[in-house]
Amino acid sequence: MGIVATEEPPGATKTAPEYTCAYATDGQRTETRPRLYYFAFAKANPNTPVFTTAENCPGPNTPIPGVGDAAMYCDLDDYWTTLAVAKRVHGETRMLNLHLPQLRKKEGYIQVAKLLGERL
Repeated sequence: MGIVATEEPPGATKTAPEYTCAYATDGQRTETRPRLYYFAFAKANPNTPVFTTAENCPGPNTPIPGVGDAAMYCDLDDYWTTLAVAKRVHGETRMLNLHLPQLRKKEGYIQVAKLLGERL
């Protein structure tokens, strides 16, 4: 049983295009698939999209220092966590936002954030 990445049709926010990829194991229901969202903002400060994402969290967010130019994670509900990492690259701010099931060990979010920051 492997993990399959499925690109979804491009979308757009008010300020940037949005590209999404869903990850699933065989037979996993669509609504439980982790999703990775990619955004590229022409002029945004990296803190702006990351902490705008944090505003969607019902509870507190946890900043992740030393990852990209801005990074944080927070719980969206009893199942989902969102993890956002942004940095300036080639004159634009690029952000990855990963929606994933909550991890038991919070250190896992830092490891994933570092990996995402390296890929931006």
